[in-house]
Amino acid sequence: MTEPSEKRLKHYGTAGIARLAQQVIGVRRERGGIPASVDVKHERLVRDRQRMEEGLADPLRGRRMLVIGPGQLLREARYFAVDNHVTCMDLDVIPRGVDPVAYVRMLQNNGAGRVLKTLGRKLIGNDRIEAREWKRALGLSYLPSPECVVGDICDGAPDAGTWDAVTSWAVFQHIPDVKLALQKCVEALRPGGVLYHGIQLWTCNTGHHDIRAYIGLEHALPLWAHLRPGKEELVESSAWLNRLRLRDWRAAFEEVCPGYVEFQDRWGEEDYRKKMTPELRKTLADYDDEELYTVDVFYRWTKPL
Repeated sequence: MTEPSEKRLKHYGTAGIARLAQQVIGVRRERGGIPASVDVKHERLVRDRQRMEEGLADPLRGRRMLVIGPGQLLREARYFAVDNHVTCMDLDVIPRGVDPVAYVRMLQNNGAGRVLKTLGRKLIGNDRIEAREWKRALGLSYLPSPECVVGDICDGAPDAGTWDAVTSWAVFQHIPDVKLALQKCVEALRPGGVLYHGIQLWTCNTGHHDIRAYIGLEHALPLWAHLRPGKEELVESSAWLNRLRLRDWRAAFEEVCPGYVEFQDRWGEEDYRKKMTPELRKTLADYDDEELYTVDVFYRWTKPL
């Protein structure tokens, strides 16, 4: 038996008002890097589109796409919504502009922490800057506004059996019942449709999701602190994590999506190898190089006709 949605929501969410404030302040500190960050993300999404088109054996245009857990900024969803029919499915309410009703719904559905984080990010102006940069990168005067529905993929997707693509980016590491979520994604696809999920590995240096690793304060944490005895207490994850290892992801996809294709991103591997001392490598002996240096892993699978 799986957990009811209201209990699973506690796993997925970010907790702690103090931690939320730290995240908002940290995000503001990084605003100068938004243009470069958008360019990198855009480049990677062009790559992801090509991978999905290989799975579809057809162009990814005019398709019905379901994006799981798009996040408040809808980055990937908006990119694909330029020339596809995109629907987003998220546990969070995603407000558009200044919509008091949406924020009341967010408060009721997701709690005060989610509301404060969203409002804080908007008030500091980063969302406005990022929207401007995405319009520049995409050559648009306005960004698409994909449909958003509140829901849990573990309860099933809307219009099951009709989607050309079911996708997510950095979401599945926050899902407790990964196999159930994958089964629901498979059910959502039409025959010949493509599944494409990107996951940040728990075993990479930033797999702990401590916000300091993303706001220029990574020096405050020892390398791979979350995997080292006596160092774990220094890490404060900003979200719940299922802590699955690479072998666990492969086993889950092999069971639910046999014949999947795996892609790996190893950002900064050369620098990490330079910092890997013999003593540190001994401490991390339970983890192989593939686990430690792979940051993001992507899985693609095409539903048989």
